[in-house]
Amino acid sequence: MPDAPTIDSIDPEAASPGDPVEILGAAFCGDPARVTVEGCEPAPVGSVSFGIDPQVSATPTAWRDDRIDVQVPTLLPPGDVLVVVTVDGRSSNGISFRVR
Repeated sequence: MPDAPTIDSIDPEAASPGDPVEILGAAFCGDPARVTVEGCEPAPVGSVSFGIDPQVSATPTAWRDDRIDVQVPTLLPPGDVLVVVTVDGRSSNGISFRVR
C-alpha cells in the first residue's frame, strides 16, 4: 500500500485569499508508479482542504509528488487554519497556515 501523503511546509506560511501558495511534502501522487517528471500520471483522486469548520477546498494549479500549487480559497476568513491533503482516500497530517 502506498504511503499516506505528508505535508512538510507551506510557502509562504501566511497569505491572503487568492494568493498562490506551495504545499511541500511527499507522496502527493499516492502510488509511486504514478510519479513522472511532469507530475502524476494518471492524476490521483485528491483534494486540498483549508480549515475544519467550515472546510474549504482549493483547486490545485499544479500537482507533483513533492509539491502542490494552489491559491488560498477566497471564502476563508482571516486567522489560522489547518491544511490537509487527501490522496486516494488517505489524508495527510494537518499543518497550520495563517490567512491574512
